[in-house]
Amino acid sequence: MDWQTMQRVYRRERIQTFVIMWFVYVAYYLVRKNYAVAMPALLEEYNWTKQDVGVIMTANFAAYAVGQFLNGFLGDRLGSKLMICTGLSLSILANWLFPLFDSVPFLMLIWGVNGYAQSSGWPCSVKVMGCWFSAYERGTVMGFWSTCYQAGGILASLLAAFFLACYGWQFSFFGPSLVVAGILALYLLWQKEKPEDHGLINVEEYHRLITQQSARAQDALGQPLTAERPAAPTDNAHSDTVNVADLPAEAETKPYMLWNVLGNKTVLAYGMAYFFLKFIRYSLLFWLPLYMVEKFRFGVAEAGIISTLFEVGGIAGTIFAGWVSDKYFQARRAPISVLMLLGLAVISFLYMQFGGLHAYTNVVLIVFLGFMLYGPDSVMSGTGAIDAVSKAEAATAAGFVNGMGSVGQALQGLIIAYISDKFGWDKVFFIFIVFSLIASICVSTRWYAKPHGR
Repeated sequence: MDWQTMQRVYRRERIQTFVIMWFVYVAYYLVRKNYAVAMPALLEEYNWTKQDVGVIMTANFAAYAVGQFLNGFLGDRLGSKLMICTGLSLSILANWLFPLFDSVPFLMLIWGVNGYAQSSGWPCSVKVMGCWFSAYERGTVMGFWSTCYQAGGILASLLAAFFLACYGWQFSFFGPSLVVAGILALYLLWQKEKPEDHGLINVEEYHRLITQQSARAQDALGQPLTAERPAAPTDNAHSDTVNVADLPAEAETKPYMLWNVLGNKTVLAYGMAYFFLKFIRYSLLFWLPLYMVEKFRFGVAEAGIISTLFEVGGIAGTIFAGWVSDKYFQARRAPISVLMLLGLAVISFLYMQFGGLHAYTNVVLIVFLGFMLYGPDSVMSGTGAIDAVSKAEAATAAGFVNGMGSVGQALQGLIIAYISDKFGWDKVFFIFIVFSLIASICVSTRWYAKPHGR
């Protein structure tokens, strides 16, 4: 394959990978968040209590947390494509079974299986992205790609609400699962797990060639290029571009893969920090509307609408954090994460003090809450995790970090409910401030950490 052809194929496949994998992770949300939309109808239909719907949700969260640790490892050993296809298929099945039963214990089992299946999504998706985009562009690319989980949450609620309003609550499960089946079919037909599956060279070698001068690259690629035949070396002593040829080749360390991840200081630091950050994130997602109603006396509908701006601000924060880490910190992910975590602590304090002054003040502060939270959230759980290890261990690392965060996610419901009832809402935001500072300290220990191999 000549150089011009390879560039054309690579460019096409990378765009296709970005788009398909963005919709694949949105698909996970479509068959996950629909339960929250259906909850009021379930309470009315079956005369359930809040505890009934709560234990079903808890089963989902618990299985999701456990699955993160296991499915990331399996994604590296069995392949991302197999894990994603299996996960989405199980989620579709769970969504078709859920409306057919009314037994709480049985529905806990069904939705728990869905939670486990959902846990294949993030680690395996970011592994695929890591195979197609090099470490030196990954922050910016992943910043844009990671908007999938903010957009996914918004789209999931809208789609489930549409089916519920038009066809009944059962179709808030049936309808989204049909959409997801279509996305899964596209993924199966068109997506390759890595460039080598398409007969291309690996992405780090491709990036090395792209950064060379055009004339030298053309000279080196005068004969058909293969993965075994590297391009001729060039003198980059005075070049401003990064020469990936200087990097040591990634070793295949599959027999020791798990230890390489669990013994990695960056992965451990991000995992500890993400426990606290995901605790805050899910607390705000689930409790912010109620906080606005009880503390600031907003109407229920008004609070629900304004609180969605939290995820809108998150989209901007995700893009900003990834771009800044590439542009100003030479692909180091910790500095921007620390700065935004400190910003989250400040905004949490300001929201607690001034969120009730005016609706406009509330809106601005909620947007900045999302901006400051989702930036480090996406960096630590995605780009930072896969940067810390080799491609062979990427899903394991992402699964470990997200698994630690999912433990915090599972615990937040009981803790926030207890503290808000016992000590008041201000103490809840005091916890957010403390947790933000603890997370920033954890990440600051890896301030100078660079992508694997540099």
